[in-house]
Amino acid sequence: MVNNSFFNAPLNKLKKKINFLFVGKVTSIKGIETLCETIIKTKSYKNISFNIVGTGPLLQPFKNKIKKEGIKFVKFNGFVSQEDLKKIYKKTDVLIVPSKIEPWGLVVNEAMCSGNAIIASEQVGCAPDLIRVGHNGYLFKTNDSEGLIKKIIFYLNNRKVLQTHKKNSKRIISKFNFEKCFKSLTDSTLLSITYRVIRPLALLENIAIVLYSPFLNCLKLAVIIGVFKTLVSIALIYSLLAKFKNNSPCFSS
Repeated sequence: MVNNSFFNAPLNKLKKKINFLFVGKVTSIKGIETLCETIIKTKSYKNISFNIVGTGPLLQPFKNKIKKEGIKFVKFNGFVSQEDLKKIYKKTDVLIVPSKIEPWGLVVNEAMCSGNAIIASEQVGCAPDLIRVGHNGYLFKTNDSEGLIKKIIFYLNNRKVLQTHKKNSKRIISKFNFEKCFKSLTDSTLLSITYRVIRPLALLENIAIVLYSPFLNCLKLAVIIGVFKTLVSIALIYSLLAKFKNNSPCFSS
């Protein structure tokens, strides 16, 4: 679980440039293509800056595109220590989390402790609990760079709203304790299991019926499908629970 006291910092006042931040692996699943496309579309704005924290296979292509566009307001920090990340959060105004899939998103907890507003994709797991739309941040549809840029431009043009959202983030995260974290993670895990297990099994059942119904009677086919679904369910649920435990904001060190 995130150590709130470690990342807690006095709320910084907005400067001439609004500082946006991405923290995470520089990969497709983290929505890097969407972020890169968005940054390129903001290059005409003067009151903006971006910090990119993290490494990954798409880091160099990301850098190349930014350089090719002649953009000077993006800083690539690579991997940083927790102490350095804490300093970066303090200077940041808005955290952007454009992930395509994100079981929780610990960076949201960390950034909110430092008084950051949040712009995140709808696939970020902690959104229902930590991001209150129009109160401390905004959500956008996954892979929708136009939706993301609209939220960015809104903050650029509404500095008073941004300052209020930054304050609200600190207020929200200060009330988020272990019990709430555990319940939220459990709920999101069950929803994910339902989505990721039931849908594939239904598809497999339909395929089996089409392929084998000409050769087996209904009772035998039903028994075979039932046993198969049970075994696959156990395997999928076990793997999902292991994954969520490893990514849990409640159990991670």
